[in-house]
Amino acid sequence: MTYQVSALLTDVKHLLDKRRELRARVMDALHSEGTEIVSPSFMNTRAQAKNKVYLPPTTKSEPAGKDATSPDATAFDKARDAALKERKRLSVLAEKQSALITRTEQRITKT
Repeated sequence: MTYQVSALLTDVKHLLDKRRELRARVMDALHSEGTEIVSPSFMNTRAQAKNKVYLPPTTKSEPAGKDATSPDATAFDKARDAALKERKRLSVLAEKQSALITRTEQRITKT
């Protein structure tokens, strides 16, 4: 069986945390209704009571963005740092080009 859940996330800075939180809430909702979701490799070979269900305890999800070690914090911090480095590199390059143009214009006006 397959299922798909779609959602609209307007704040993409917490994409990974929100995806993890959504999956956890879906599983909690299924488990609270008594729907058992197990791994494809799960084999129930032991003799069990007919109505035995294997449900994990419900977990409380913390709001996204509170944990500094979350995947979002790491992934988006690296992306932000890379963008800042690129902006600085382009700024330095623009300053060098501007200085070169100024020196060239000064040479031209001297002749």
